[in-house]
Amino acid sequence: MTASAPPSAPAAHWTDAPRRDWLGPVALGCGLVGILVGLIPLMFQASGTLATLAIVFGVIGIRHVQRGEATNMPVAIAGLVTGVAAFALAVWGIIIVMSGLTSLSAALDHAQGHPATAASQVVMTQEDRVIRQCLFLGNS
Repeated sequence: MTASAPPSAPAAHWTDAPRRDWLGPVALGCGLVGILVGLIPLMFQASGTLATLAIVFGVIGIRHVQRGEATNMPVAIAGLVTGVAAFALAVWGIIIVMSGLTSLSAALDHAQGHPATAASQVVMTQEDRVIRQCLFLGNS
């Protein structure tokens, strides 16, 4: 009986693992949250901020992939696209809020009897008084 050596483990060959960049997933996360927040028109500022972050991180992530520093191009592109969609929802929110404020202002003016017009009439009557006083003082 001959003693044989225990089988040796195969040699491990270390290769460079695909490098993933954190910018693509962050851009995608900001874009998705920005879209969800952008569905509420009053939250347009938060949606716009998240959209801006998603677009910036998405573009930088794509550049890292092009330079060979990362390998997650689809995630970076998805982050950029969701950032643009969140930005569109932020603009939509601004339009809705401004439209609502304009119609509210018009409704309040109508309900109160046009206070802007009444204020200008008060100013005109004060000017008329000054003019009349000057005219009467000069003729007396």
